[in-house]
Amino acid sequence: MNVPPFNVKRLLCITPLRISLTATVALVGLIEIVHASSFGVAELPNPLPLTCTEPQMRGLPDFSQPPKGTAKYRFNGTCTSPQRPGNQLTYKLEGSWTPAETNSQKPNASESVEITGYEPFLPDRAPGGRIYMYWTARCNKDPWLHPTKANCRRFGAMIPEDLGVAAPDLQATSFPRTGNVITPGDQKRLLAEYNRLYPPDVAMPLDRERNRTAALVNPQQKKESATGAIAKPFVPGGTAPLAIMETPKIKKPASGDRIIQGQMVVQIDPPKVGGSPVTELEFTWLDTPPNRPRYINTFAVDTSKLIQGYPVDQAVTRGQTGRREVQARVSGETPPRA
Repeated sequence: MNVPPFNVKRLLCITPLRISLTATVALVGLIEIVHASSFGVAELPNPLPLTCTEPQMRGLPDFSQPPKGTAKYRFNGTCTSPQRPGNQLTYKLEGSWTPAETNSQKPNASESVEITGYEPFLPDRAPGGRIYMYWTARCNKDPWLHPTKANCRRFGAMIPEDLGVAAPDLQATSFPRTGNVITPGDQKRLLAEYNRLYPPDVAMPLDRERNRTAALVNPQQKKESATGAIAKPFVPGGTAPLAIMETPKIKKPASGDRIIQGQMVVQIDPPKVGGSPVTELEFTWLDTPPNRPRYINTFAVDTSKLIQGYPVDQAVTRGQTGRREVQARVSGETPPRA
């Protein structure tokens, strides 16, 4: 494939420090935290035209990774430039399909890219490292084995700032980029092997999740259980098992937002059904060093304050930058004092 020459005039140089925003009962997205002191403007040299090979599949897919039904597909390719003869950039892609993730507000597919040998083409970057980026989506089917039926909806992405500016196409909403690499014949053979290992009722629990979600959204839709009794709707985090409450949905931060350390504001949509006076927020630092216990901070917030927009104290993240998982759930606690 031919990559058009980069057209970059200026670059806002920041230190991207990612936070992954996920939630058991909240909207999933990706946000960044950056230090205000890391902002600056730098001029980029004239861009280089690159010609890249089509990605090729590396070996067989991996259908053995947990949880059940997970599939991983690996591809690679190279890029060259007539202005850098004898030099070659190598890229590796990995696609991941996780149908066991039945929460419709979380991604169940991802595609990552790793680039090495970039030094002759990106001289401003520190040498000897790797460039890494990824994007996630929610798909109805495995997008590598069912590219025309997957109907994927992209959730978010982690793309280095300079590459995002230099190649705006990386921000496109299409998913996945390697969806048409596997030939129809290979797709058929791989699908047969996948179904042999994981029968459809094990690997594709999405229909059951849709039915459960429909029962929550529409309390009038009651289903008879196997014993003939009325099946009660399940409310995540609810203290009253028969209560119908709408689970909190995070409005801010939105997917792709950038947040300066100490300036995070969490806001939820007002519940349309039921509601709780208190919402519980949980922050988990995903980039905790291996030799330290994972840092989790959970606390209750007055729901009315979250609806208006709740400024999160910097002490909650302890000034640590990096990825964080944020969860919001209904709480049965007494509203905290002002």
